[in-house]
Amino acid sequence: TLPEEMGEYLCETMLDQIIIIGDTREKHRCELEYQRHPFVVKISSGWREVVGINGFKVGDRLLFNTSNIYDNHTFYVRSLK
Repeated sequence: TLPEEMGEYLCETMLDQIIIIGDTREKHRCELEYQRHPFVVKISSGWREVVGINGFKVGDRLLFNTSNIYDNHTFYVRSLK
């Protein structure tokens, strides 16, 4: 589940899919799932691949950059460890 502020932002876009690019610069298509609560959004598929390839671990603090979300539906993510 994504943080509430990000969920609220994504609810405004109503995108079904996004592309996530991590530290390795590899692109991954991920699907979004919107819950009944207006600001609850989950990445329903593709996230495991992003985590595995980029070496993210439970407890890592991740920074998401959504500056290209309207242009090409892309998120950039990196670990702040």
